[in-house]
Amino acid sequence: MIVALVVLVSRLQKVASGQGKKLDEFELSHRRLALERAYPAFTIVVVFSLLYLGAATDNGWWVPTTIRHWNVIGYYFALLAALLPTTVLVWSKTSATLEARDAEGE
Repeated sequence: MIVALVVLVSRLQKVASGQGKKLDEFELSHRRLALERAYPAFTIVVVFSLLYLGAATDNGWWVPTTIRHWNVIGYYFALLAALLPTTVLVWSKTSATLEARDAEGE
């Protein structure tokens, strides 16, 4: 959870989420690229989770039964939606480009 908080306040998170109204064209293009790559992956995770729930109900596998289970699943999807675009930026070459550009500006 601490790692998630560190990422959520980072510069890359601000670019990926579009926070701050001072994103230039370069940062906006990286934001668009991160969103184009992240949300299909998020959709796949959600679809497979729903498929699992359907199969688990029919086959007697584990399914969430308490509000606590559903809360954890909800937090997981919320964190995944918030961090996936930033993760795409970090794992791509664009993060090095953004960091080098920030270093030149200082």
